[in-house]
Amino acid sequence: MRIAAALAVSATCAALAGCASTMDATKPSAFDTTATKKVCSTQVCQMPVRISDACVISSGAWEQILLDAGPAGARKLVWTIATDGFGFSEEPQAYAFFLKSGDASKLRNVKITGNGRKLEIDFQRDARGTWMRYGLNVRREGGAFCPPLDPWILD
Repeated sequence: MRIAAALAVSATCAALAGCASTMDATKPSAFDTTATKKVCSTQVCQMPVRISDACVISSGAWEQILLDAGPAGARKLVWTIATDGFGFSEEPQAYAFFLKSGDASKLRNVKITGNGRKLEIDFQRDARGTWMRYGLNVRREGGAFCPPLDPWILD
């Protein structure tokens, strides 16, 4: 019985090791079939941002912003906080938007407007089909930071 259990464990480890080589930190996992997607086919892509009372940032109905269906060239990405009592952070150490992976040269003119409730970024789409992982930082009007949200953008 011990040999059978050892063989089962070995087979499981081998299967997991085989999958590990297909994991890629530069794009979302192919195994994540539950991720919600925001398809942006227009020049300006609007994303509402909601924050719970427990300070959990929610992208609403999207975890991946897909720009691959729209025009190449200059695009504008706009996140607007829809929940009262919160704003995008303007602190240098925890700015409203930060890039975790991808080509930072595609991002220009990052600005916070609307009393801290709107974040706008000019995005230069080159249509190469590359992914960018980013984060959003918000804070309560009283100053406490919420844990960042970290979804994806597909160029």
